[in-house]
Amino acid sequence: MPLRLTSAAFRQGGDIPKKYTCDGDNVSPPFAWSGALEGTRSFLLICDDPDAPAETFHHWAAFDIPPGPYVVNTIWSSCRARTKQNARWS
Repeated sequence: MPLRLTSAAFRQGGDIPKKYTCDGDNVSPPFAWSGALEGTRSFLLICDDPDAPAETFHHWAAFDIPPGPYVVNTIWSSCRARTKQNARWS
């Protein structure tokens, strides 16, 4: 089974609803994933904005996410995941 990442908040290739942007509540959308390879120890999930005015903007990253399958309503409340917000990658 291939790794599959989905969100109930929007469809693949669709616009991200305002609630999940800086013009709305600025919260992460819900995510669900399944299909981790056997032996997977953790995941890294990155939210980058390649359409930002100046350059690609890094909104957040969550790491040390247990391999699941999981449904996460907001990435900040995800199990033991650690996060980093609003930074630029060098």
